[in-house]
Amino acid sequence: MLTKHMEHFLTRTLGEKPQPLKGHVGQWLAMGTTSLFDTAVSLTCEPGKGALLQLSPTRSMYAKVAARRGVTCRSGPLNAERFTLDIDTLLDAIAADTSLVVLCNPNFPTGNLLAAEAVSKVLDLFDGLVVVDESYIDYTPDGSVAHLCEEYGNLLVMRSMSHAWAAADARLAVGIARSGLLTCLRHASATGDVSPLLAEHYKQLLRRSPEMRKRVNQTVDERNRVAAALQQLPLGQYVHPSSADFILMRLPHAQTVYHQLLAAGVDARQLSYHTELPQLLCIHIGLPHENARILSTLRGIQPGMLKTKVK
Repeated sequence: MLTKHMEHFLTRTLGEKPQPLKGHVGQWLAMGTTSLFDTAVSLTCEPGKGALLQLSPTRSMYAKVAARRGVTCRSGPLNAERFTLDIDTLLDAIAADTSLVVLCNPNFPTGNLLAAEAVSKVLDLFDGLVVVDESYIDYTPDGSVAHLCEEYGNLLVMRSMSHAWAAADARLAVGIARSGLLTCLRHASATGDVSPLLAEHYKQLLRRSPEMRKRVNQTVDERNRVAAALQQLPLGQYVHPSSADFILMRLPHAQTVYHQLLAAGVDARQLSYHTELPQLLCIHIGLPHENARILSTLRGIQPGMLKTKVK
């Protein structure tokens, strides 16, 4: 079904009642996931009246886009212990004005995949637009839900070229959906199609797919090695399983540990802004020598500074 705002926008733009949920599955090359998500919000959510629903914790980009568009952004919590998706909790959080649900797969910063069965159930029970952000899916390609676009016309899957493809400077993203929905997104987009120069750059990136896959395989091997080493630390930590290029740890005194890592030049992020959750630390997986510095720094921290154990 169309949300009322989506139908009104498209009727005004196209001059006729559209059928955006029809057609074959296709792709649209856009100016980054932020721009693509912004277009999806403008298409479905009426400023001052509409709302979108995200699951927390997740990427901050969704709330920022909603604020810029004058749209309410509500958060439905993931399971507080393991950050899994609870369908009943999500459905309970959907209000009458909710016209878009956004899910991140794998999720940032938790690193966990969403089950395709759970996403299917959301699509079955919610008649608005469901956006699944797969910016990190190249690290676990078998976990993609893009195949569900064949079955559901209200699904938009976003892919990024910024992470595994190492092309953040190009700000390229791919939207996967039914052709009717992609046409609607093009009409709603403030930036339109990418330039021929960027389109050619995208083709060149795809031709280097074997290099990307080799780089991803090295990152996954490093991630697994680092995760195993982190589990052996005597810091009272819990290391969350990850399907991306980062690892989330829950541990006491995360801020103290974070500053130790920063002083050592380690790429880490402290997530204490999620005040409803235990202290969290997200570590980015880099090259072997960078990961060795992470482990060396953490092994040098004395357990005595962490007095509370995480169970």
